[in-house]
Amino acid sequence: MNPLNLIPTSEEREKIAEWQQGLRKLNAGAIPLPLNRGERFLKYHNDQVGLSEAHLKTLYSEETLDLAAIKTEAKKLCESLIIMGRFDEAEKAAQDETALARIAELREAIDRDDKEVCECPPHQLPTPGKEPDVEIHHRHTRERIYSPKHHRLTPVVRCVKCNHVNVTHHPVAKIEEHRLHKR
Repeated sequence: MNPLNLIPTSEEREKIAEWQQGLRKLNAGAIPLPLNRGERFLKYHNDQVGLSEAHLKTLYSEETLDLAAIKTEAKKLCESLIIMGRFDEAEKAAQDETALARIAELREAIDRDDKEVCECPPHQLPTPGKEPDVEIHHRHTRERIYSPKHHRLTPVVRCVKCNHVNVTHHPVAKIEEHRLHKR
């Protein structure tokens, strides 16, 4: 680890994850190890899927159908399935074309090369009498989904200018650095 700020490198993070996974296998059935943040996030959405399915069954079994409640619950179910990377099930649960378009967009983004970025130039802040030294990039991470390709919870990186989307485990800064070195 870097002694100055104690941030583990990517190799160290992989070793830590392997070590934790080994502990989980050794500890199977004994004392449960605490879940990390990503595991808690996915467990929450897995629980949400079960709750939504049970609530939908209850709503459909009532004498008078509450269509607004059914639509809301189906949207929650679809969103949780998308976050968990269960796109086939999410397509079946999708209630409208926007959800289907989002699923298709995320599937395409997962299949893209991790280092693929749009060509939108960064916005340069004007500094009086000097060359601009501050750049604001248009890419940001708005959500995280489980990527079957990466086998982990992965950020969805989106450009606000051209709407280019990529699901990558590389931080946005690393992607931009790669794009600049490519030229």
